[in-house]
Amino acid sequence: MKKISLMPKIFFCSILFLTTGCVVDHVFIKKDVKPNSRIAVICAEPKYKDISLLFVSAIETELIKSSTFNVVKQTETMKLIPDYPQKIKGPYGMVISSEINENYSKTDVASLREIASKLKVDYLYVIWVPLFLEIDTDTTADFYQCSTIAQLFEFPSGNEIAHAKYNPQWVKDGFAIGGIYSPEEAFQIFSEYIVKDIGKNTKTLK
Repeated sequence: MKKISLMPKIFFCSILFLTTGCVVDHVFIKKDVKPNSRIAVICAEPKYKDISLLFVSAIETELIKSSTFNVVKQTETMKLIPDYPQKIKGPYGMVISSEINENYSKTDVASLREIASKLKVDYLYVIWVPLFLEIDTDTTADFYQCSTIAQLFEFPSGNEIAHAKYNPQWVKDGFAIGGIYSPEEAFQIFSEYIVKDIGKNTKTLK
């Protein structure tokens, strides 16, 4: 886990972010998807396995609740892919700072296609968590930040539907007005925005 320090002004922005909502905006390459199709949510970076799988579970739960997709559950994924989660090259270069530098041409789509085939799904929503930050501030609270990059793919074509980058945060120590105090709460909130954005743009909301 990387540890960084932020000045109070940046910390204030974090508070403002937490109190005004967690908006996720995907960049859509295409928006037409098969109605009532099968989808799985997978983690493709096991470095922070426990946190990543918790996030996957939250997105999966929200897809089941709010979308028309036929969702493959993690329990089934783990049975069909015994070595899951696998490390699959993602849409970014070497991570050497506190930022993820996107490069969507780097994703190992062939490996994802193999997973999609084993799961018999039409779509994969793939998340990578290459950075888990501990953010120390000079004020009343410190944070954890789960820096995430995601892509939605269609298979067997391997065509990208959409991608996004987002940074769920929760309070590590202290108190923040409007703060989020657990990864479960952070991931639930973000999952609602993730599924709403995908569903609105692909017409797959219930």
